[in-house]
Amino acid sequence: MNWLYIAVMGYIVFSAVRGYHKGVLRVAYSLAALLITVVFVAAVSPAVKNVLTEQTPVAQQIETISEEFIRNQTEQKIEDGTFTKSKGLPWSMLPESLRDELGGGTEKVIKEVLESQKIYQKLGKAVADYCISAIAFTVTLAAIQIFLFLFRKKLNLFAKLPGINIANMILGFCAGVLKAFFVIWIVFALIKVSEILPVSAGLIEMIEENAVLTGLYEQNPILEGMRKMGLL
Repeated sequence: MNWLYIAVMGYIVFSAVRGYHKGVLRVAYSLAALLITVVFVAAVSPAVKNVLTEQTPVAQQIETISEEFIRNQTEQKIEDGTFTKSKGLPWSMLPESLRDELGGGTEKVIKEVLESQKIYQKLGKAVADYCISAIAFTVTLAAIQIFLFLFRKKLNLFAKLPGINIANMILGFCAGVLKAFFVIWIVFALIKVSEILPVSAGLIEMIEENAVLTGLYEQNPILEGMRKMGLL
């Protein structure tokens, strides 16, 4: 049973029912806020990432710590003979040709290849890049959420005015469905961006097993927008 498909369908139904009860005004605001958040984060987080990378020592510190950690963990696995059987991040991030070469090597050969190819440095840099991207994403997300929270307080006062009727609730139902699709596309875009991670890779496998999920994953306007903006 594909639990991801059940979760996606359940969320669509939940969002539609919730939209019906909330009405179109509040759902429209939620949808607009979500769109603003996506655009703001996509536009601003690269600049925040550049600032963190070029003007602070954070990236270098993360890279150094990550490189040392990966080196220690890898050498331990090499010594106990479990390195080539590992499916963890360091091993999965290596090129397939290099994994094949290491798979048949001795302990000494594996260590020499990893050092000569500067694998630890490359992996440390890759991990640092992911961490800086996550920090930039978190900072920009927090900033826009604070702004939207203050604006939402003003809108709630307007939404409580009399005059909300059945038409508003029906439109809210439709807006709830639209919002559900938008959220799903955002989640699927995040899965695509982080597909190198084992969790995301497992989710992609579940998506590919289901025709509906595959359609939502492949026909994703969020991903298309990110590609046009040069983010992918």
